[in-house]
Amino acid sequence: MLPILMWLLDQHYIVLVKHRFNILKILNVLNLRINEIKEDYMQKIITGLFLLVMTFSAYSNEKVPAGLNSYVTNLVNEASSILNDSKLSERVKIAQARELISQNLDFDWMAKYTLGRNGIKTLSGGQVQEFIKVYSKYVTKSYTDLIKDYKGEQPKIVGVRPLSSTDFMVAMNIISNKEQDPIKVEYLVREMKGNGKDVFKVSDIITEGVSLIGAQQDEFTDTLKNQGFEALIQKLDSRS
Repeated sequence: MLPILMWLLDQHYIVLVKHRFNILKILNVLNLRINEIKEDYMQKIITGLFLLVMTFSAYSNEKVPAGLNSYVTNLVNEASSILNDSKLSERVKIAQARELISQNLDFDWMAKYTLGRNGIKTLSGGQVQEFIKVYSKYVTKSYTDLIKDYKGEQPKIVGVRPLSSTDFMVAMNIISNKEQDPIKVEYLVREMKGNGKDVFKVSDIITEGVSLIGAQQDEFTDTLKNQGFEALIQKLDSRS
């Protein structure tokens, strides 16, 4: 801050000597500029603190339910706690992560979405339920396998964007320990009513603009159309 003030003083002094402006006017201009610098500097500090403590205060509005803040913050903290606990073996971490995923991903909605509107119409109720069960195992296995490659990356919540009265997009940056650009990840969080209280579930994960359920829908509907339901089940079973 001091070098900036010294530079400003030097610049205004030169102007004073060269152009003989009124001293009081120059001091007023200088004071205004100093205040602008202070306000900008403090704003950056406050914004940084908001990101550091992972709060939605800078982004939330009346359209965001109060429980969403605590849900996402608790979910991030719980996941980080599992991944960063050096006392836990890899096997225990995978087991705890599997439980966390099963509690927080809306497998029923996700599975039905990946079948597509036309695809789901070709299946019986029993086939849909079978697919949901196999799909849940497949997604859980896919994400718990990533624990083996965890290298201390840390999530930072960036903000939340309402999509509708019940759907919200939570933006995050995954920060690597190495000098790499953050990975941009967005989570579609949907609000549901359960036992008289708000319940939130993660319904999609978008990594660098690529939707998990969108990509799965392309693959699954193609398999369903060209190879049939049993081939789709076998494909997911082999990956689980």
